[in-house]
Amino acid sequence: MNMNDSYELSLLWLTDSDSYFELDDRTIEDINISLILDDLADNLEGDLVSLLKKVPASADTIEYRQDILNDFINNPLLLDTLKNTLQKCVEIKNMIKFAFESEATLYNLLKRIDEVANVMSLTENIYHMLKNSSIASKGLTLFRDFLQSTIDSDVYHNFKEDIYHIKEMEEGVHSLKVGINFDYNLKPVEAIVLSLEDKPFKYSRKLKKVSKIVNYGFSELKSIPRKIFAPESLMLPDSLNNLEKIIAPAMKQLIAFCDQFNSSLLGVYEPLKQDIIFYEIAYRIYNKMNDGGFPICKPRVIGEGSTKIEGLYNINLAYDMMDSQKNNEMVLNDFGIEPIGNIFILTGANRGGKTTFTQSIGQIYWFSQLGFYIPAKNATIRLIDRLFLHFPSEEIQTVTYGRLGEECQRFSTIYSHMSPNSLLLMNESFDGTSHLESLIIATDVLKALQLLGATVIFNTHLHELGEKVEDMNMDEHVEAPRVVNLVTGSKDDVQSFKVREGKPLGQSYAKEIAIKYGVSYEQLIE
Repeated sequence: MNMNDSYELSLLWLTDSDSYFELDDRTIEDINISLILDDLADNLEGDLVSLLKKVPASADTIEYRQDILNDFINNPLLLDTLKNTLQKCVEIKNMIKFAFESEATLYNLLKRIDEVANVMSLTENIYHMLKNSSIASKGLTLFRDFLQSTIDSDVYHNFKEDIYHIKEMEEGVHSLKVGINFDYNLKPVEAIVLSLEDKPFKYSRKLKKVSKIVNYGFSELKSIPRKIFAPESLMLPDSLNNLEKIIAPAMKQLIAFCDQFNSSLLGVYEPLKQDIIFYEIAYRIYNKMNDGGFPICKPRVIGEGSTKIEGLYNINLAYDMMDSQKNNEMVLNDFGIEPIGNIFILTGANRGGKTTFTQSIGQIYWFSQLGFYIPAKNATIRLIDRLFLHFPSEEIQTVTYGRLGEECQRFSTIYSHMSPNSLLLMNESFDGTSHLESLIIATDVLKALQLLGATVIFNTHLHELGEKVEDMNMDEHVEAPRVVNLVTGSKDDVQSFKVREGKPLGQSYAKEIAIKYGVSYEQLIE
């Protein structure tokens, strides 16, 4: 271990140049994992959402994370112990940062030595945890190997011997052995601390014979050594001023070495603490779904090819069902996207599950590229470079431009940042005007998105939009994504939240909803 070398290890990123995209607060709010965040907040502190905003766009980085998460799933005690140990390391770092320890005194040196001993103990605890666990991931293996090379280094080994020799002194430090160099006038010019001793200094017979020659000022040194040994210093006699100035740099050098040792290790551990919280979030979600009896899987993320998802569901809805003990009522859906993408027009009844399904696709892509397990039975997912949501705005956000104006402006901004590898989820977009005007705007928007080549799910009440699918697919742009009709909410006049390929049904659950809330004609006139 070289104290002058800096070492950077991340359990989230392979390199500093890994590609990624960020989700803004509004996108995260629209995807809706609110119940998950509420559940996590009961056990975890801090801004959890900030850990989930930066989304990898590299299959290698995603696999790197998946492998680490698998290690923690297979070794749950490792995750918990590692989190607690790294937390202790961060507490030591913060204590050092805010402590008043700049003065070169023996008191401060001993305090530093105590901190070094703690850091060494924690370092070895982490190493033995990793060594004794069945880990297979590249990230945790690199961390273990770094710790092993650190502990096996000559610097660490020799320093540890000195540190623990001092710590094992039964009665503490009683004397300080100092080497002093003199100039030609026998005035001290430099010094080095040779050792700390557990026994007080005693005159030897030879020293007694020459004490009358060299003891000028020595009685003062014996009686009031405060300036050297404690921050609450007393002034030394003038005869000892030179000696004080000579010893101080030696003390300062030892304190600086302790600081450098601590900083080199704690500087590695501090960012890893946040990485571990990220994996604790992933592990808790995995465990919650598993214990609740919901399917959850590790997706296969690919750079090119078709997306196929079997048995998907909305994870926020799953949390709600677990709270109300309705786990067995979850409807699972299958979903696929062709290699060059698709434009999906999703229609169906009111409260038929269109928004819930649209959000579930966002959740699955988000979790997949974070390296999490996802709410599905099985999945192969083609990588995306950006995830966008275009959901209705709150009234307060539409004061300046009106609702339609705000939605159009927001879509224009989204479109300008999209590529053929982007995913856009649209929920009842452009319905802030008349039915006919909404249809015209939506048609133009879908044609532009098809030309761009992006993948889109557009869930809408505009059933006429679904009737334009054949015309859109007959466009001369042969390589453009195929437009597909999806329908949800009803089949053979039976309520269903299944999503399937098919033409718009042109009906809703309006009658059923009216009856449920007591506003049907028959109920009102009774």
